[in-house]
Amino acid sequence: MIHLVFFPIEVYSFKLNQPLLREILNEINFIPILTIDIPSFVLNVIMLIPFGVYLPLLYGKVDSAKKAAKYGFFLSLSIEVLQLIIKVTLGSGRIADINDIIANTLGAAIGYLILNKLVKIKPFKALVSNFSLAKFA
Repeated sequence: MIHLVFFPIEVYSFKLNQPLLREILNEINFIPILTIDIPSFVLNVIMLIPFGVYLPLLYGKVDSAKKAAKYGFFLSLSIEVLQLIIKVTLGSGRIADINDIIANTLGAAIGYLILNKLVKIKPFKALVSNFSLAKFA
C-alpha cells in the first residue's frame, strides 16, 4: 500500500517557490463526488477493505461500521496529507484528492461489514476467534 500511495517520488527541488506552491494547490481536488474518476475510486475502496477487516480483529473497540469508517477516514486523511507534504517539499509524487478520502473511508466500512457477515458462519467464526487479538462477536 505504501508503494501505491507514495511512489514514484522524483526530487525536483528542495525550495518552496510561490509559482510551484500555487500550481500544487491548483492540482488538489477539493470537489467531492462530481470529479470522481471511477477506476481510481474503486481501487481506493478496494485498498482499504483489508484494513476494515483486520481492524476489529486487532483492536476490539471497533465494533461497528461507523467506527471502522472513522479509523479509515483518519488513515486516509493521514495518507493524503503526507502525499501533499511530499509534493510540496520534493516537487513530485501523488496529489491529494478528497475522493480518495471518501473511497478509503467507504472501503474500511465495507471491510468491517464483510467480516461482520462472515463471522456469522460457524466455521469462520471459530477461525476468527483463533486468530483474533481482540474479542470479535
